[in-house]
Amino acid sequence: MATLSISWTVPDNQVASIKDDFAQAQGWTANIQNPANPTETIPNPESQNAFLKRNLGEYIKSVIRNKRVIEAREAAIVAENASVDSSVVLT
Repeated sequence: MATLSISWTVPDNQVASIKDDFAQAQGWTANIQNPANPTETIPNPESQNAFLKRNLGEYIKSVIRNKRVIEAREAAIVAENASVDSSVVLT
């Protein structure tokens, strides 16, 4: 299996804000509700970097899945049209 790595070049002074903005827009917070005591918060066990990696990966997978579903649907339509056209004769 291959490893696909993606790098972005951004100004050093924007790295933190880019990460913060994306993570916050996707719902990540530094602290979460304590499952053992809902009145308390605890540090999020998923780091911001892990959250970003997981969310970007899920987005990429979603795009790939959607593309493949569209292609499969289009192929099925073509196949069914050919099947119907050849098997249903109207007189």
